[in-house]
Amino acid sequence: MGENGDGAGPQDALQPSSTGEDSGSVSIFSTPKLIAISIVLLAIWVAFAYFDVRSAAFDAQGITADGDSIVVLGAAQYEGEPSPVLERRLLTALELFEDEAAPQVVTTGANQPGDTFTEGFAAYQYLRNAGVADEQILVVVDGGNTYESLLATANQLDEDEREVIIVTDAYHAQRSADIAAEVGLDATVVAAGSDTSADQLFRETVAVSAGRLISYRRLSNWLNAAEGASDDSGDPADEATEESDDNSVEDPSESSPGS
Repeated sequence: MGENGDGAGPQDALQPSSTGEDSGSVSIFSTPKLIAISIVLLAIWVAFAYFDVRSAAFDAQGITADGDSIVVLGAAQYEGEPSPVLERRLLTALELFEDEAAPQVVTTGANQPGDTFTEGFAAYQYLRNAGVADEQILVVVDGGNTYESLLATANQLDEDEREVIIVTDAYHAQRSADIAAEVGLDATVVAAGSDTSADQLFRETVAVSAGRLISYRRLSNWLNAAEGASDDSGDPADEATEESDDNSVEDPSESSPGS
């Protein structure tokens, strides 16, 4: 009896332990549980992004700041006339400029397919008509989205001119600040107006979540590839702009400080 008990004891003790380890391993790392954990983590990630987007939208309203340049992010224009959105941004930039928040204004934005003028040049014309001196405006037209515009702006500014005031819509504040940091700019975002809809917050939350996850550079490249901007519509439109208003767009930029 003693020998049978001794012989059976170690086998019985080892058997449940091995089975328990195997079943635990399968349970912890099973595909359904991994999917569930991933969904929870993604939801938390998006929730944090939404909180940041919403908070930044309100924090950017009605504030003042100082910097080396006021950067106006581009928006639609119609044959050289700023759209209401772009005009609102330009009026905000003018208020900051007149309050001596910065010594120069940077206008940004390329042209859309079929456009004769770039967003940056339309903004430049508007500021010149408002009385801003030519040498106090820097025109940056290399960029079809926020990342490209801010990257091109960073490349135009000197190393000691990286403190900027970005003027854009309130809902766009967090993404603009994130991208500015990624391209090496020390930015304060000032909102032009307070319009912030649920749809805008949703779209910005998606963009900020993706940009923070994979980087805004990769997100910009992916969007350009998806839209076929570089191969199909981007290059012909750029060529048309260069032929029609090459001097008017480039000369202001070349004569502006920091170019």
